[in-house]
Amino acid sequence: QSQHTDWLHNGDVCQLLNISKRTLQHYRDTGVLPFTQIGHKCYYRREDVERLLQTKSEKSKNNK
Repeated sequence: QSQHTDWLHNGDVCQLLNISKRTLQHYRDTGVLPFTQIGHKCYYRREDVERLLQTKSEKSKNNK
């Protein structure tokens, strides 16, 4: 069984998290979302994005 990782690019992540590209840049700068840079493009592991999405979802539930 191979360890296949799904990689997402900026547009995918912004859409999934419902955030702007500027917010995504802030997440990169502050270490909120790990990423890998290849050339001039940034890639994100799907599992990291889903973990962040879960965290955001739990925070919004707690704020109600």
